[in-house]
Amino acid sequence: MNTRRPTHLGTLLILLAATILSACTLLPEAETYTAYQLPPPEGDAPAADTEPVDWTLRVTTPSSSDLLAGNRIAVATGEHRMSTFAGARWVSPLPRLWQEHLIETFYADGRIHRLSADGERLSADLELRTTLRAFQIETRDEGPRARVVVDARLVDVGQRRIVATERFAATRDVASDDTDAAVAALGAANRSVGRELVAWTVTAAAED
Repeated sequence: MNTRRPTHLGTLLILLAATILSACTLLPEAETYTAYQLPPPEGDAPAADTEPVDWTLRVTTPSSSDLLAGNRIAVATGEHRMSTFAGARWVSPLPRLWQEHLIETFYADGRIHRLSADGERLSADLELRTTLRAFQIETRDEGPRARVVVDARLVDVGQRRIVATERFAATRDVASDDTDAAVAALGAANRSVGRELVAWTVTAAAED
């Protein structure tokens, strides 16, 4: 009986194929997730009792913690513990998403027509600078709730001085344990904050 031993080249090919197959099984599976937008400021009618202002406003991208700076949806699971929703993301980094939503809220209000964002490098009379202190779901014994906290500073650009400062906060109960309900509650809390922030901006500028 004539048996042939594998050649040196054949042995190398067998080992290479085995290595490739082994490496393929070690690759992580691609993560799948659902991307969420903030609910739009629908139903906000322009204020009818106030004339449009004659000054320009620049809305800057808010600063935030590292956790809120990305596109993860934050969850507070304890007094000092933070986590994120698995399988869910914001469609873009939260600070940029929030800035765009706030500008839409200003447009929906209708009193400030001349708006710009900081990335556009346009001149402005006033600048609205904000910090996202909280934008998260909080787990509690009585059920989860959405919490949004924003610090705001209205700045006179020409004089380089602070016109006014204020903190805005809102909470909403989450109707169920799924992510859709959590995003809806965050949207409702954020909508309340946005409305108050817009009204405060107009009033603070008028009183300056």
